[in-house]
Amino acid sequence: MRIRNAKELISKGSLKLSEISAAVGFENTRHFSRVFKELEGISPFEYRGKLFVESERFTNREQTEKE
Repeated sequence: MRIRNAKELISKGSLKLSEISAAVGFENTRHFSRVFKELEGISPFEYRGKLFVESERFTNREQTEKE
């Protein structure tokens, strides 16, 4: 449940990972990162990067289709 909430907060992009970690109930970012990676297969930082790349592709595809 906490990791699901963290993923939602990460997708919004406005909070630092340390803020997200605290917001979902982890005492420290290192533990949060370890648990996140165990469950998701990638670190929270990598997850945020993956979301950014996917949103860039989507935006570029939309712009190409409009042209």
